[in-house]
Amino acid sequence: WMRNTLIPLSIGFFDRKGKLVDVQEMQPAPSLMVSEPPVYRSGASAIIAIEMNSRWFDRQRLKEGSQLRILSKVKSDSLLKFLKNSGPSSGASLPPAASKRN
Repeated sequence: WMRNTLIPLSIGFFDRKGKLVDVQEMQPAPSLMVSEPPVYRSGASAIIAIEMNSRWFDRQRLKEGSQLRILSKVKSDSLLKFLKNSGPSSGASLPPAASKRN
């Protein structure tokens, strides 16, 4: 979903074990007036999607099978449970410790 996004982005999809299962390059819609911009779905089962600057995963040499490590004071299980139970319409926000940078 690239609605109101004016720059290309990369999206990495991760499974419940934190393994990178798909990376896609997302292009912005040609106009903000497009009523149905492109939707990007993982080619494999995934519970986490991380959007980064275009080609970021390539520049970091991250490929399918790379492992996500969550470096936070929040336990990984708590963060994964939060991500699993929150959706676009849930209105949920990250626990305070998860949103801070170390």
